[in-house]
Amino acid sequence: NGILNQSWLFIGSANGVAVLQDASGNGWSAPIINLAGISNAYNFRLLGNYQFVQKITSDNQYVYILTQDKLDRIALDSSNFTGTPTITTIANLQNLVGTTNADSFCDFIVSGDLGLLGTSAGLYRISNGSSIQNSTVNWESVVVPEQITVPCTKLITISPNGLDSGLINGG
Repeated sequence: NGILNQSWLFIGSANGVAVLQDASGNGWSAPIINLAGISNAYNFRLLGNYQFVQKITSDNQYVYILTQDKLDRIALDSSNFTGTPTITTIANLQNLVGTTNADSFCDFIVSGDLGLLGTSAGLYRISNGSSIQNSTVNWESVVVPEQITVPCTKLITISPNGLDSGLINGG
């Protein structure tokens, strides 16, 4: 995390999400070469109540957790990793026009204010004038000729820094 100068490791599976942290919810700030370089004071703790995690990503302010049916945002703050975290659902199948409960979320990319969401119903993006960091996030469908993105199961960015976050900078 660039703002707090801390790093956390998140892991996700069909049975939940866990975060590697110390007893105060903090990540680590010193460089590490491998996981053996992390103190024994760090342990994995379950975070929220998740199933079928598709992807976990971050923009240095929030961690985003994508499951088959929702996209959640959690502020990267140690207080969110000690007690009950403040979790904001920013997308679910009920609030995306064109999706049904039979659809599923597949992939997600965040870069600055931009969010791209691949679903079995196609590709969605953050609406003009909205931001992935807003308290209410507005989404709209991306119309692609011949609907080659239905379903949109994988998103890959090519950016100047080689990271998804670089997409807004000419990727």
